[in-house]
Amino acid sequence: KTKELGASTPQSKLSYSEPEKTSCQTQILRKFGRVDTVPPDKSGSIARNQTMTEVAHRYAAQKLPTSLWPKQLNAECPATIFRERPLEQYEELIDKQRSRIKQLTQQIECLERESTRLHGSLASTQKELEESRAEVDRKASMLATLIKESTNKDNILRQLDTILARFTAKWQKQEQKRATELASAKLAEREVRDQLEQLKSEYEQDKHAWNNKLKSLESALANTPAGDHATSEVLEGDSSIRSMEGKIKRLESQLSERESQLDELRKQLTEERQQCVILKADYDEAKSKLEQKLNKARELIKRASRMHREEKQRLQDEIQKNAEAHAQEIQKLNRKACEDYQQQLSDALSEQEKRHQLELTELREAFQKTLDEASDRYRAELEQLRLNTHTQVAQCLMEAEDRLHTERCRLEATEKQAERWRVAAREAEAARSDLAIRINELLQARCTETIEMFCSTTDDPMVTNDRGLMSHSSLAKTSMGQGDRTQISTESPPKKSPNSVCNACPNHTSAPQLDMQELTGSEKRGTSGHQSVGPCTPEYISEDSANATLKQHNEAEAYIQLTEVCSLIDNDENTVVLLQANSEVNTDPVKLQ
Repeated sequence: KTKELGASTPQSKLSYSEPEKTSCQTQILRKFGRVDTVPPDKSGSIARNQTMTEVAHRYAAQKLPTSLWPKQLNAECPATIFRERPLEQYEELIDKQRSRIKQLTQQIECLERESTRLHGSLASTQKELEESRAEVDRKASMLATLIKESTNKDNILRQLDTILARFTAKWQKQEQKRATELASAKLAEREVRDQLEQLKSEYEQDKHAWNNKLKSLESALANTPAGDHATSEVLEGDSSIRSMEGKIKRLESQLSERESQLDELRKQLTEERQQCVILKADYDEAKSKLEQKLNKARELIKRASRMHREEKQRLQDEIQKNAEAHAQEIQKLNRKACEDYQQQLSDALSEQEKRHQLELTELREAFQKTLDEASDRYRAELEQLRLNTHTQVAQCLMEAEDRLHTERCRLEATEKQAERWRVAAREAEAARSDLAIRINELLQARCTETIEMFCSTTDDPMVTNDRGLMSHSSLAKTSMGQGDRTQISTESPPKKSPNSVCNACPNHTSAPQLDMQELTGSEKRGTSGHQSVGPCTPEYISEDSANATLKQHNEAEAYIQLTEVCSLIDNDENTVVLLQANSEVNTDPVKLQ
């Protein structure tokens, strides 16, 4: 822009206005003031670096003096100098400013690269710190597991101590029993020896006495004639001596046997003592080894726990120091911390993994043996259970097949019985329909006969009206279908009560004279004759005959009730039985009619 202005305008016009210059400088100073006043970024944010690059690019594009220039350039910036100097000097100044701007942009780019690198190293150190914390937590968990395993081992050792104490107690009891047995055997041996010595002394005394007696007897026999008696006594003495000698021999044999038994017991006792000594030595060795192992394990666990605690505390201190001095010496502290931490972790992990692997191999071998034994037992039991289940399932299937066969046979029998019942029901329905048709035909014939009889006997106009009504009712009855049991409806004048029926009307007197066997089987057949004929009018009934016909009307009501009961039964045999029973009750033929 300045070159174009210099080429087109004279020197007097190549000057910036004072307010424009100050406003431009204030804008640039505001923009670059943020760059100067921004503190070193410790949190690792990259947004501020982006703002710095944007401001630097804007500054290079505008090519205007800023507060970052040196003092000499700032001193040459006033508007009076620009007015007096020629255009060439101004261009030189612009070139110097451009070179300075390039240097500053390069420095800014270097600073941005360094900041990005520092941010990356900070992120890596943070990741490593998180990993170290996770590793410390893992080591703490491993320490807890080791403590649990040590407690389990202590419990196992206590159990072994209790078992060894039990064995020692049993062994001491056995030794006491053997000592008591030996003492009793020695006492018995002494008693037997004492008895033997007593018997020997008695034997010597008896022998000496018998010898003296023998000598005296011999001398007496030599002097006296009772020699036989003396010889017998001598023989008795010899036999007693022989028996005593046999007893002595038996006692000597028993004594020799007892001595041999005592020798065997002594040998066994010496052998058992030697075994006890060996067992004691083995027990002492095993106990000392176990105690040594237990002490070593405890020392190792204590040492590992102490080392882990020290490492944890040291790592926490290092983390705090690194966090405090991160702004000054990020790179050095990160490298040192990483190297030390990796070395310590590798050493601790290698040692701990070796110990852990050794313990795991021992435990795995022991548990593998127990698992193999349990799996063998489980397989044998499982095979036995499979065989038992197969046999039970086969038995259940056979029983189920037998039950299914019996149920099928029963179902077939029930189906056959149902078919027979259906056929019988159809036949009964057909017979019933035929019976209903016959009854309707008989009723129609009877009605026609009564109508003809009434027509021949009466010529009264009221009777003719009754005839028409009766013919209308007979036609309505003939129009009924098969099996219809509803009451016949006629278009007649309003009916009177049954008490108003008289005997003077020939239509009503002829109704009870219908045949009993023809009226049974349809509903309300006893009243059909009474309803088929027209009602009696007061003009036709006389006052004198009303009291006379009341008794007959009451008798007719019993007959109507009987016919209604018979109409509810469709079977002919039941109807005949009811009619016979009613005829036995009502023996009077007039009442029955």
